[in-house]
Amino acid sequence: MKNKSLIQRWALLASLSLTSVACGEGFDPVSDLRTLRAIGVAKNKSYANPGDEITMELVWQDASKDAPRDVTIAWLPACFNPPGDLYYGCFAQFGDLSPGNMGSLGEKLTFTIPDDIVSSRPPADPGNPTFGIAFGFFALCAGDLVPLDPPPSKNALPLGCRDRSTGDLLGPDDFVAGYAQVMVSTEGFTNANPNITGFTVAGAEVEHDCIGSECARPGTPAEPEPEPFDCTEQANAARCIATCEDDGDDTCPDIDISPIVSRDSAELDEVAARYYDRNDTEQLWIDYYSDRGTVRSPARLLNDATQGWNDDYGVEFWAPKEPGPLSVWAAVHDNRGGASFVRVRLQAEQR
Repeated sequence: MKNKSLIQRWALLASLSLTSVACGEGFDPVSDLRTLRAIGVAKNKSYANPGDEITMELVWQDASKDAPRDVTIAWLPACFNPPGDLYYGCFAQFGDLSPGNMGSLGEKLTFTIPDDIVSSRPPADPGNPTFGIAFGFFALCAGDLVPLDPPPSKNALPLGCRDRSTGDLLGPDDFVAGYAQVMVSTEGFTNANPNITGFTVAGAEVEHDCIGSECARPGTPAEPEPEPFDCTEQANAARCIATCEDDGDDTCPDIDISPIVSRDSAELDEVAARYYDRNDTEQLWIDYYSDRGTVRSPARLLNDATQGWNDDYGVEFWAPKEPGPLSVWAAVHDNRGGASFVRVRLQAEQR
């Protein structure tokens, strides 16, 4: 008999592609980038086969008032099939996390899926999919990464971030930790990342800074402050917006913004088709972010599994009070672990 809960669990595990394992109070609204933040993890594959090579790269922005500053990125060694398929079951596998033994330091993690990642697990019940899980853990720190012994809790990554001047442990404004995961099967399941082709502002397609894995970048050295661009040039016209005295408030004029996403991003959910006999497509949604101004609706449904595509997936943006450059992001996710990203640079000007 088919175990519905197990199949739903497959989809749930695949959807948890980025989860913070650091905690703290005082977070800004999720769409407001005002501190050091991880936008997501760009993966070359979200579904894999044994023997595949996987690359994970961190997409992030330091929107702190102290930016630009040196930021350290650390990827810990990949973890496979932790007990109970729980991410914190990986922590025991890391062993010595002394400064010289913290895995690969840098903007990405590359590893090979073990040949026995599926076969080494207990056999699945008849009528249910067989799978393995690979986890990659990252830490993003505006200071020096240090191991914590003991860790703050069994569910917390055993790493901290110390201020380079004071030696104090930094909080969530300056330290972000999380993980991404890849589902592994021998049944030929595939899942492509959503296909973003551009970005529009007020209905006009504008030049973008980056799309997909191009948006991932290393930590140190710091990325320089963006240079203002010339709003009198016709090519920049759509990216130039008027400042608003109410500074991102709902009294500001609405500016429509939206990534351009190909409809072929809504793929057939092969697990549901094979084990449920259903022709559902995957769910897709968009998370919007900005480092100045305000995004009115930070999350939008892009595709419903049964109802299909939602053409109205754009949002309204409210401009900041102060003139100057700003960044707007759209992160497109599917419920099977796929993700893609686009960043555009706008400029607020007094008119």
